[in-house]
Amino acid sequence: MRSNRFYGHIGAILRSTKVTAGIACLVAGALLASCSAQKNSSPVARPGEVLQIAFITSVSGDVQFRAPSDTDWKDAVVGQSLPAADAVRTGDNSTAEVQIADKASVVLEEKSTLSIENVATLPYSLKLVQGTVVVRVAKLTGAQRLRILSGNSVISVHGTRFLVSQTTSTQVAVTEGTVSLLPTGIDPADLLPLTTDSHLREALANVSAQAIAVSAGHQVELGPEIGVTERLVLADVSTRLSQISKAEQAHKKDALTSAGRDLLGNLLTYIGQKVQQELPKPDSVSATLQRTLESAGPLNLLPVPASQGAQHLSASGLASVTIRTDPEDAEIYLGDRPIGKRIFSGLFDQNQSATFTVKKPGFADKSITLTFTKELNQTITVTLEKLRPAYDPETFLRAVSRGDMGIINRYLDSGGNPNVRSASGLTAIALSLGADRADPAKLEISAIPKVLERLLSAGADPNAPFKFSGQELTPLYLVLASGLSSNSVQYDLLETLLKNGADPNIYVQTGNIQVNSLSMAIIVGIERKDINFRLLATLLKFGAKINSVMVYQGRIMTPLVASVVVGAEQSYVSEQLVDTLIADGADVNGRVNIDGQIGTPLFFADEYGFTKVAELLKKHGAVR
Repeated sequence: MRSNRFYGHIGAILRSTKVTAGIACLVAGALLASCSAQKNSSPVARPGEVLQIAFITSVSGDVQFRAPSDTDWKDAVVGQSLPAADAVRTGDNSTAEVQIADKASVVLEEKSTLSIENVATLPYSLKLVQGTVVVRVAKLTGAQRLRILSGNSVISVHGTRFLVSQTTSTQVAVTEGTVSLLPTGIDPADLLPLTTDSHLREALANVSAQAIAVSAGHQVELGPEIGVTERLVLADVSTRLSQISKAEQAHKKDALTSAGRDLLGNLLTYIGQKVQQELPKPDSVSATLQRTLESAGPLNLLPVPASQGAQHLSASGLASVTIRTDPEDAEIYLGDRPIGKRIFSGLFDQNQSATFTVKKPGFADKSITLTFTKELNQTITVTLEKLRPAYDPETFLRAVSRGDMGIINRYLDSGGNPNVRSASGLTAIALSLGADRADPAKLEISAIPKVLERLLSAGADPNAPFKFSGQELTPLYLVLASGLSSNSVQYDLLETLLKNGADPNIYVQTGNIQVNSLSMAIIVGIERKDINFRLLATLLKFGAKINSVMVYQGRIMTPLVASVVVGAEQSYVSEQLVDTLIADGADVNGRVNIDGQIGTPLFFADEYGFTKVAELLKKHGAVR
C-alpha cells in the first residue's frame, strides 16, 4: 500500500501535464524511433552503402502484406521490400522469412503477424502482433541493437538466435547468445535523449539494468499483468522530461530544479524496484520451442538489393525460384530442412546451388538440384509418383499389433499410409502401445517401442484420437493414464511421443472433469496424496502450459488454484507442489470463481487456513 500512496502523490503532481505527440507514441506502447523518422518512399543505396530496408526472402503457402495506407491485405512476393509501418502475415501451414538490412533474419511461423516499425536507423524495431517468430541476428557492435516489441515485452538483442511467441502472454526462448527483456512500454533508452543530467541518466540506466537476461538454453514467459503500474509512472517521467527539455531549448538554460531531479529520480527508482520484483526467472527451454528454433536453419544473410523492388534483385546478385508440388499437400525440403508445403518461393545468391526434395507418405520422394543464375527466376512444378503399398492395411495393422518389423518396414517403405485404422477404430500408434491387448480395468499397456518409433518416423499422427474402453484418448493420454494408474510411468514411451509432436495441451473429458496432461497429473497426484514431480517436469519440458485451466467437478481452475482448493478437499495440500508450480511460472494472482467465491490462490489459501502456503505465495508477490 505504501508504494501506491507514493505513486498517487507523484501522479497528483504530474497529472496536469500534457503528453506531446512524440511521447504519445511511447505511451501507446510503440516505443519506436519511427515515430519521428521521415519515411523515404524509394531509397537508393550510394556506392559502398547497404540499403536499410526489410525485404521478403522466402514465402511458403499463404503470405500477405499490408501498407499503412491500405485496408486490404495483398499477396506477398519474394524480393518485396517492407517499409516502416508495413505488416506481413502468414496463414495456416504457411511461413515467411524477412531479412532486416544486412543484420538479421526473421522467420514467421504459421498464423503470425509482424509489423515493420523502424529499419531506417538503429536500433531496428519490429513488432510481433500475434503468432511466433524465430529471429537470427548477426553480431551487432557497440550501441547497435535490434528491438522486438510484443504485447507484453520489449526485447533487446545484439547478436543471437531466439524465438518470440505472442498470445495473451509473451514467450521468449533463446538458443544462442543472450536477450534482454523488459515489460512492454518500459524501455528507458528512449528517454535518454531527453536529459543530459548525469543523475537521471544513471537512474534510467538502473531501470534498464533490471531487464531479464535470458541466455542460451532458457525461456521465460511474461503475462499482461506485468509492468502495468510501471508504464504509467514512466509515462509521467517521460512527460516531465519532455517539458524540461523544451524549456531548456527555449530559454537556453537549465530548467531542472533540485526538487525536480529528486522527484524524477525517486520515480525511476520506484520503477526499477517494481520491475525487479515482477519479472519472472528464466527456465530451461522446452523441447517444443527448441524444435521450432532449430527448424529455422542457420543464418544466411543475402546481399541487400541496391534499391527497393523485385526488379533490382538480379543486379544485386540474387535469383529467385518458386517450387510447386503435385500433390498440393506435399512437403518441400531444402537439404534436410522442411521449408513448407504446396508452394515455396525464395531468394538465393547467384551461382549458389541448392537441392530441393519433395515428400509425401504414399509417394516416391523426388529431388532436384538447381544452380541459380540471372536467368533462373522461374517456377518449377515437382510431380510425385504414387507408390503401391506392399501389403493391404489390415495386414499392416496385424503386423503392428504383434511387432513384425519386416512387414511394417516393407509396407511403409512402399508408400503405405501409417494413419490407417483398424475395424474397431484403433490407430496404428494405439496398436503399437498395446491398446488392443490392454485390460481396461487395470489400464496396463504392453507397448512395442521400436514399432512406435518407426510409425512416428513415417508420419503417423501422434495426436490422432481413438476410443479406448468408451473413452476418447490420444496416444499420450493412454500412456499417461496407464502410468498414473499403475504408479509406474513409462517415460521412454512418453518422451518418444512428446519428441515427435504429441501435444500435452490437448484436453480429455470424462463426466464433469476436463483436463490436459499437466492437470491430469496434478489432480491424480493430489487424490493419491503422492505428486509425481518427475512427470510434471517432463510435461513442462515439452511445452505443457503452466497456467492452462482445467474443469474439475464442474469448476474452472488453474493448476495452482487446484493445488490449494482440490488439495483442501482431499486433505493434501503440498507446499512442494505450490513451490514447483510458482518456480515454473504459475500466475500467483490469477483469479477464478470457485463455488461463487472469486479470488486468487492466496485468497483460497487464507480461506482454508493454509498459513505456510499463504506465506509462500506472498513471498512471490501474491495478493488476495
